[in-house]
Amino acid sequence: MIALSHTQIVKTNLSVTETFGFIREKAYSTIKQPFTPAQFAAACQTLTQASAADCTINTFGSSIFPGITINWPALMGGDTAFPTFPSYQPLLNVGAGGESMGAFVGVFQNRFNPSANAIWTLGRHTITFGGSFEYSQLNTRDRRNQLGMITSQSINQFLQGKLINDYIYAGTLFMSGDTNRYWRTKETGEYFQDKFQFRSNIAITAGVRFDWDGALTEKNGNLLNFDPSKYAYDPVTDTITSSGLIVAGIIRMGPLA
Repeated sequence: MIALSHTQIVKTNLSVTETFGFIREKAYSTIKQPFTPAQFAAACQTLTQASAADCTINTFGSSIFPGITINWPALMGGDTAFPTFPSYQPLLNVGAGGESMGAFVGVFQNRFNPSANAIWTLGRHTITFGGSFEYSQLNTRDRRNQLGMITSQSINQFLQGKLINDYIYAGTLFMSGDTNRYWRTKETGEYFQDKFQFRSNIAITAGVRFDWDGALTEKNGNLLNFDPSKYAYDPVTDTITSSGLIVAGIIRMGPLA
């Protein structure tokens, strides 16, 4: 954070103070991995004498090893012994997958804030006026578009290489698309105030202020909005036929294997 302030005496009854502030904030999370997918495949072939196809996971060129999820980690029986809903067990997650918000995501914010204020004394009037301007940049860095998810129902099935591959339930997927966002916003405020010393023990103060908070924009136009005219609901089938959501830069998911 940086703040610079400059005060000048223009006249004996007029002073002006200019201030410029800048703040930089960062919050980013990442994790280290002991090996890359290529290193894992080479070690697998060496240790098991398996073929390259049996030891290779298609990560679509990503150097980040996919996260592993076991839906029923306490289940060690056969394939037909799965609990029925609403039975619940905590998931077993190893590493960061594309559905995880804990790693490879973060925000970087820059804010510029110049302002100026003046004090002008005219007889029994003390006039203060000034304004400020703020320009904020909020960049969200999201590398989940380089991450995959490997999901299996149980440890037993995972060891057999049986994975889940669907788009509704937690599946074996690879997330792709433009996930980074570059938000921008502008704000300004101006004021004018007059303090009139009516008597030695009575003062009257009046003033006006204008504030403008600009709309949030995205540098590349990647925003989501809602258009009520495009929303449609079918009460007969109890389904939403059109959500009315307008998305710029859609994140798509496809099979990992």
